[in-house]
Formats: sequence, C-alpha cells, structure tokens
Amino acid sequence: MSNRPIRILSNLARAGGTLVSKCVGSMENIVLLSEIHPLGTRKYNPLEQAAGWYNLLSPGEINNRHVGFVEAIQLIEQHCSEKHKTLIIRDWAHLDFIGVPFLQNPGYRLQLTEVLSQSFDIIQYGLVRHPIDQWLSTSRLAFIHGRLDIDAFLTGYRYFAEQCITTGFMRYEDFTREPVPQMQALCIHLRIDFDEQFITQWSKNRHVTGDMSNTSKGALAAEITSLPRRPVDKTLLDRFLDNPDYQRAIKLLGYTNPE
Repeated sequence: MSNRPIRILSNLARAGGTLVSKCVGSMENIVLLSEIHPLGTRKYNPLEQAAGWYNLLSPGEINNRHVGFVEAIQLIEQHCSEKHKTLIIRDWAHLDFIGVPFLQNPGYRLQLTEVLSQSFDIIQYGLVRHPIDQWLSTSRLAFIHGRLDIDAFLTGYRYFAEQCITTGFMRYEDFTREPVPQMQALCIHLRIDFDEQFITQWSKNRHVTGDMSNTSKGALAAEITSLPRRPVDKTLLDRFLDNPDYQRAIKLLGYTNPE
C-alpha cells in the first residue's frame, strides 16, 4: 500500500521563493507551509502556521501534547485532506546547502525530503536563480553579510543544483518573464490544479515567510516583473568563472555567463 503524497517546493535564499510561494499559496484549496525544516521548527513551526494562517488546528492540538515533526506534518495533512485542500511545503533548504549563520556545516542533502519520505510519497520541485544574481542578493542580507564567502556559497549552490536535476526545477528568471505558463508547468509537476486567478491574487497573500520588508524589491510589488541585474565587478566575475562548482552548476541549470 503506497503512502499519501506530499508536495515539496525547494529553493535557496534570494531565489524568488517568497514570490513563488505567494503565488502558489494564493491558488484555490492550497495550504502552503513556508520554510519548514526538521531542524528549524523554533523559527518556522508548521503547526503554528497551519493554525494561525489556515485555522486547520485547534489550540489543544498544538499546546496540550508533544508532537514530533513527522507527526505534525501528518496531522496537518490529515486536516487538509478532510477539508479537500492540498498541502504544499516550501522547505528551508538554506539550512541544507548554505547553513550560515544557523548551521556551520550543512549536510548538502534535502533533509526534509529524507525525513518525510518514510511516511509520504514525495512530489518535489525546485526553484533556482542564476548564481551570480543570487550571490549579489544573498551577500547583502544583514544576517549573512561578511559571514559567507563565495566558494562556500557555490559549493552549496552546486549541490542544490544537482538535487534539482533529479526533482525538476523552474528558473526564477523564466517565471518573472512568463509567470502564467511557468505556473502552469509547476502545477503539472506538483500534480495540483492550476488556478488562473493567482495572477491577480498573489500580492494579497501574506501567508508566507521570507523577506516581506521594504528592503525587498519583490515583497510589496503588485506585479511580477524581471529585476535588472546588478553590475558585476570584473574581479568578482573572475572569481565565479574560476570556480568549478559555478561552472558545473550553470551547465546543469542551463545558465550562461553574464556578458
């Protein structure tokens, strides 16, 4: 007898995960939990999101007994099923492939997928962004600035890219240029119904984690548009070009070097 399916959307920091999650989560009958990880429940608790965002759980189901991580996901999925809703989990893959500053030694594997695969049939999809643009954005984050070097970033990025080859993936740049067909492709891969109303509803959806502040160009936007690439210093560009993890990753994901 096969397990029930569960859907996981994976991305690294500053790859457009908040935007795409807002879009997916705005579709009819979707329950999206955001940045969930077995090691990250103190920061992003799935039970609290299910109760606070979607009213799926009663206070007693959260407060009156200890619930393990897998049991919590099973409980949430059961409530979703009873209400004819589909659960999608956006994982916190930053812990798995970058780590800083929360973990110093990432495991370079999708731990959420491994933990849940014993109880569910996993349907997974990745979201990626060009590594140079992602680095320029990630390195500016206050909690990462000065704590992560390019080589460590690219090692994690390459491992994540290899995982995306096995799960399937969408490129953030493609999504911002053609959000509707890209969302249709995402829905096909995750085996969920496509809701065309997402294009007018996504900006109202606040049930998501990530950078929702005024410092994020995409967080408060009302339209999905492509962002211009920040200028890349030649010395910095040379560091990317000389890095074998960078070269392998862009080949895997179909990216090219900036002009």
